[in-house]
Amino acid sequence: MPRVLVIGQGNVLLGDEALGPEAIRTLEARWELPPGVEALEIGTQGLNLLPFLAGVEALVAVGSLHGRGTPGEVRVLDREALWRDDPEYRTSPHAYGLRAHLQALEFAGGAPSRVWVVGAIPADVELRGGLSPALKAAVPGVLDEVLALLRGLGAAPRPRAAPLPPDLWWERPAQGG
Repeated sequence: MPRVLVIGQGNVLLGDEALGPEAIRTLEARWELPPGVEALEIGTQGLNLLPFLAGVEALVAVGSLHGRGTPGEVRVLDREALWRDDPEYRTSPHAYGLRAHLQALEFAGGAPSRVWVVGAIPADVELRGGLSPALKAAVPGVLDEVLALLRGLGAAPRPRAAPLPPDLWWERPAQGG
């Protein structure tokens, strides 16, 4: 079981909703995570997210943060902001699900004690593959925040000697045939 879990939430078919999955794939392609740290692209998981969160000491959730602000603006919300239903996160399609899962685990005694949500304000969430230019430009800033949180937890990733391109399969043109 990982001590620290980094999850990427979002629907890769809805434009800027793909921020979480793209950030996780980019993190894995460019950084080596230390023992005890796991990164997962979870998409739009429902109740089956509970087993991944149970027993984790710290959680960093990455995804688009719907709310007031400029598209591409990077935000970091802590556990308290998520618990109090912070209006800057409330309108995200994943906010209720993540909060409800964490509250259920807290009731059962297995919730992470440290939780952050890292993301950026989307430009649009239309049916299309790929991030808008504003969110594509925000990915490095989102990853900088994730890396800073991991370092603060004593779990600093190392840059890969030979970084790979992230596998963003949803951005590839469909193969006709």
